[in-house]
Amino acid sequence: MIKFFRKIRQNLLSEGKTGKYFKYAIGEIILVVIGILIALQINTWNQNLKDDKLSKDYLIRLQEDFTKDKELLTTRIEEVNWVVHHGTRALSYAEIKNGMDSDYWALIIDFYQASQMQNYYVDDFTLEEIKSTGKLELIKNLELRKEIGEHYKWTNWCIEEFWDTNPEYRIKIRGIIPTNVQSYLNGSGQGGGQLQAKEYPSILNSVEESQIIEKIVNRNELIEDLRYWVNDRKNLLLLSEWQLKSNESILEKIENELNK
Repeated sequence: MIKFFRKIRQNLLSEGKTGKYFKYAIGEIILVVIGILIALQINTWNQNLKDDKLSKDYLIRLQEDFTKDKELLTTRIEEVNWVVHHGTRALSYAEIKNGMDSDYWALIIDFYQASQMQNYYVDDFTLEEIKSTGKLELIKNLELRKEIGEHYKWTNWCIEEFWDTNPEYRIKIRGIIPTNVQSYLNGSGQGGGQLQAKEYPSILNSVEESQIIEKIVNRNELIEDLRYWVNDRKNLLLLSEWQLKSNESILEKIENELNK
């Protein structure tokens, strides 16, 4: 093709048709420029297709991450609620002490279950991958992009301040309750969940039960630690409810983006 155009130019020059030569040369340049522009446009179009596909892939992965996080957080909220439930019942007895008749075995369960901790983590691998590859602009919805960033920021703060902790109460109460009792209750598989005394019959006699309860309620610093721990868990519940609402809002926005 290049040889063909060159031959035409040479013929025009050899025939002395300088005017036509320049017109032809200009036309040839215009054709070349048009060809380049078309090639660039096709390349841009292909790149946009790739970016759109990658953007959708990232949104789907983020959707999966937030869905898993929502399921885990919902479970953890339920478990923390039961820690507060058991802790509140234990505190009610401790503040009244011997002024009421109680089921000591049920109280032992309350004091023990109030010490349960829940592991919580968040998987932000997809977002970190997007950031590390410089593709953050592929999340085209600026409001969604900002909300995801703020969600992970506050979630990581909550993990550091509330989830990754080993309270004094947990250490102290487990130094009082016999190991065989702890193993028995741990064997229930309930972790931080509800544990009913009627479903797990006592493995202690009444004297042993009363002695354990007496040791617990007579240690004022232990009760203070329990009170602090219960209040801490209540604050965690408030923050977790915010996290859950944030999670649901993000999932809704991602779904809207995928449906466009």
